[in-house]
This record gives sequence, structure tokens and C-alpha cells, in this order.
Amino acid sequence: MKSWRISKYNPIHRDKKGAYIKQEWTSLSDVNETFDSKLFTLNEYRKTEDLYINQIKQALKENNARLLKVVELEKWEPELVLDKNVAPIYDQKDYKIYKSLEDKDIVNIEDALIIARLNLRSDIWCKLVDFDENFEIHFGYDYYMYFTFLDNNNNLEPISKMLFIEIFDSPHW
Repeated sequence: MKSWRISKYNPIHRDKKGAYIKQEWTSLSDVNETFDSKLFTLNEYRKTEDLYINQIKQALKENNARLLKVVELEKWEPELVLDKNVAPIYDQKDYKIYKSLEDKDIVNIEDALIIARLNLRSDIWCKLVDFDENFEIHFGYDYYMYFTFLDNNNNLEPISKMLFIEIFDSPHW
């Protein structure tokens, strides 16, 4: 088994124990807050979220994934409840998938990417497992994402210099 942690956090800002020490946004709920004397905007959030989604797309493509299973779904509300500051990034498909999503659902790639966005936005938590169970995608607190492959020969390369990939055991395996 091989596992990676994917994040927007540059490892040079970690202490000796691996804790990230630079003050940065960690969630969609941080929109309109100030970090490093700079206002964190919804547009900046969306650009970062898109990088994570593109990283997932690349991994799915490289592994010929067509279907994923939703595993260990946690959904805290029957419908999405949104703050007015972040509501503009949601669309009808987000609402539809959120409302109908159930544990053990088998979903296509398009829907899996929406589910990944809902995870990144902390609206839900679940694992996305390749239908053939060759790999899993997990999401963690503070905008971390994990890929775990059963085959140790798989490699994961960042699709952007804004994302950092570190060999790291997923806390959700």
C-alpha cells in the first residue's frame, strides 16, 4: 500500500514534528477573513478547489477509473445550509447530489468530482473508492486530501506548483 497527502501547504512551513506553522485559510468558511494581511476571497478559494479537483481528475485518468463507490458517508443536514458569503459557488447539481447521496452509492466520475467538492467544502465526509478497490481518495480536516493505492508501484505527481504531495499514511485508511 502507498499513500500520499495532497495539500496547498508548502512543506517548508512545517516544524520538526510536521505541524504546519504558517497562518493560512483552512476551509471555505474562512472566506472574507484576513490571512497574512490579505483578504481571502471566494475567487481564491475556488481556484484552489479547482486545483484539487484537477489533481483528482488526473489520478482517475491515470488509473482508468470509471466508477467510484461512496464509503462511510457522513452528512449532517438533510439539505445544504449555506452562508451567503459562499452560496455563489454552489450550483443545482451540488444541491441535487447532496440531497440524494447515500452511503455505498456507485457514482460516475462527473458526480464523484462534485462529491469531492462537497468534501473539500466540509458539507459531507466520505471516502471515494475505486470500483475495483485499487485506490481510495480521502479528505481530512484543514483542507488535506489523501490518495491511497494498493499497488506500491503507483506514483502521484502534482499537476500544479501550488499543490504539494508528500508520502504520508492517510489517517482514514
